[in-house]
Amino acid sequence: MAFCLQEGKDLQDLALPQMQGVSSLIGEDVYEVLALEHVVNARDSYGGTARAQVEAQIGEARAVLAREVLVDQGLADKTGNAR
Repeated sequence: MAFCLQEGKDLQDLALPQMQGVSSLIGEDVYEVLALEHVVNARDSYGGTARAQVEAQIGEARAVLAREVLVDQGLADKTGNAR
């Protein structure tokens, strides 16, 4: 990261030999690991950025909004129970 900061580059913008200069363990698959989709989906914990987590949060938000609509219409109490 220090090298990237000095050079003003992102990790995925470095050439493979530059990365391998830091560690010989880095192979060509490094670009797959650094791909945006992989990075986002790697955060698969509650509230994370993985697609499954985002979809779950959207589902929870829709449920909250639906309860609020029912409460506003007088069809449910504040806990969401039907009247």
